[in-house]
Amino acid sequence: MSGAGERSRLVGPDENGSRYANKGGGSVDEEETTYGDFIKAHNDYVEQARKREEWHVRNNRERGVEDMVELYVERGMAAADARAIVGALSKYDRFFVDALVSEELGLPNYKPLDECDSLKEGLLMFLSFAIFGSLPLLSYIVAPHISGDVTGQQLFLCSCIVTGVCLFVAGACKSAFSARGWLFSGLETLLLGGACAGLAFEVGAFVADFIV
Repeated sequence: MSGAGERSRLVGPDENGSRYANKGGGSVDEEETTYGDFIKAHNDYVEQARKREEWHVRNNRERGVEDMVELYVERGMAAADARAIVGALSKYDRFFVDALVSEELGLPNYKPLDECDSLKEGLLMFLSFAIFGSLPLLSYIVAPHISGDVTGQQLFLCSCIVTGVCLFVAGACKSAFSARGWLFSGLETLLLGGACAGLAFEVGAFVADFIV
């Protein structure tokens, strides 16, 4: 009986740790997926706004000119200077649409992805999922080879640390695409991802009691 109990103590945390590591890796992946979906939705919104402005330039250029002149005047530019600048821009469709999108709508101008860029983006997403998703599991692969007498609790703790580092690094990298600092973004991702991973772990452990 004591042997079975000892085995349950070693296997239990090990299995739970594996579950937690899987959830931790999933949290990193979910953070990346969520942010990727946000970026895609935002880019789609910008693209649709740009198409609307292109249509307005083709069909009602004068209205766009008046709107831009009014905008520049409101910002403190002399009316004559505003008309001169907007008049020059309006001669070139692409530059005028860029000005309408950025100045009037307050949206960024960007180059649509071509096929090569799409392949690069897909490869980058695949690598990020593969790397960040597998890192929390490395402790269960590497640690036994480093020390043969490692316990399930130690593996679990190591997996938690690796998961936290991955979440923080993912959040810090995310700050490159936002106005937030890397420290704040990293801590935010760590706290939110850790909370999600912990909740998923507890729910999984609760359900496992009824299944196993």
